[in-house]
Amino acid sequence: MSAKQSENSLELLFYPRNIAVIGASNTAGKLGYNVFKNLLSHNYPGKLYPVNPGADEIQGIKAYKDITDIPENIDEAVVIVPARNTPEVIKKCCAKGVKFVVNEVAGFSEIGQAGKAFEQEIRESLRNSGTRMVGPNCSGLINTHHEMVQSLGIVGSLKKGNIGLIAQAGVYAAGLLWGFSRTMGFGIIATVGNKLDLNETDILQYLGTDKNIAVIAMYLEDIKAGRRFIDVAREITQNKPVIVLKGGRTDVGRKTAASHTASLAGNAAVYNAVFKQSRIIQANSYRDLFNITKAFSKQPVPKGPGVLLITYTGAMGVTSTDACYEKGLRLAELSETSINYLAKVIPPYVTAKNPVDLTFDQTPEQVADIINICVKDEDVSAIVIIIQAELTDRYVDNINKLNLQGKPLMISIPARNFAIESVIKMEELSFPVYDAPETAVDMLAKMYWFYQQNHP
Repeated sequence: MSAKQSENSLELLFYPRNIAVIGASNTAGKLGYNVFKNLLSHNYPGKLYPVNPGADEIQGIKAYKDITDIPENIDEAVVIVPARNTPEVIKKCCAKGVKFVVNEVAGFSEIGQAGKAFEQEIRESLRNSGTRMVGPNCSGLINTHHEMVQSLGIVGSLKKGNIGLIAQAGVYAAGLLWGFSRTMGFGIIATVGNKLDLNETDILQYLGTDKNIAVIAMYLEDIKAGRRFIDVAREITQNKPVIVLKGGRTDVGRKTAASHTASLAGNAAVYNAVFKQSRIIQANSYRDLFNITKAFSKQPVPKGPGVLLITYTGAMGVTSTDACYEKGLRLAELSETSINYLAKVIPPYVTAKNPVDLTFDQTPEQVADIINICVKDEDVSAIVIIIQAELTDRYVDNINKLNLQGKPLMISIPARNFAIESVIKMEELSFPVYDAPETAVDMLAKMYWFYQQNHP
């Protein structure tokens, strides 16, 4: 690779000591304003260098007319200028020795020949330099462990988390932050756009080494280097789960992807085979992607197929049981000690067995006591509880006192949207909450599959 940096040396991309923002602005509403405002408001700890030929200061920080005017070496430059000006800007970044460029500009190969010509100019500048680039047509990087937010849209407070998200489409990642910021903790979010240089495999490889990241979620419209992707993913999935939502699975979807990020989305059967070889968990929708990611980020994986089901309605106990057996799990066999305990605390008109049907008499205290007894059984590897939405707030205190013996607990609250504040409190305590119990079971099944792949 001659002067090129190693594919593994992306530390300064995600933990830069300084950032130059080329196209930073004082005009509220402009993208250059938003990016610089995000870096300031999130208290980025490094040095910031706004670059704008028409300003002496940007948002109170000394500005420079050109990247070459900055006296220090630059770890990272975020570029937000018109597409036609970008090749010259990046040429200067390469000459300056900037280590990484994050190109957040649209108007390249996704729009046709003129954009492709711009990309070719940029490619020539990068080829013989040590500079690496993310983008173009991306929405920047976020690293909550480094207080670094480069998003094109204004982003409010974010809590540190253990999720790494790679999104080919920038707005796909940034647009979801607001909704998930209270219930999911993101560590690093990388949007890769058209992937002229650095691609999803490069970022995936880095996230596999970052100690702040425990689970990796990806939205992809194509994969640049399939063989390398398989090798990297197989290495990472020995330790960290990787969940992928593949866009462009249909003919029309592939055409849409091509106009979105200049992707060649490929054949769905080929991608299915790639993901299977790589031990990757596939998601079917954005909701599925984040449901799975949430489960892995908050709870340990089950080490066996046995599930303890606790419900207040027999019908949902039945459908949850069906889901277990359809997904490769089963009802856990309870010990005599547990059965005898259940016989004392459940209503006299139901049988002491798994699933545990407590009827509408179910109370948070009762559920906590049953879990603390039954979780000790060797065959119980995971727990699903189904609770009434109107009682959710009462469960928060009790559920946080459980000794789960290192086993995962999933919660189903039908009509969860009507108790959303209490649901958020539960998820802040690291207990995933789903509306349908079948969804909770499905999450456990995917987690158990991941465990089995690494413990054959």
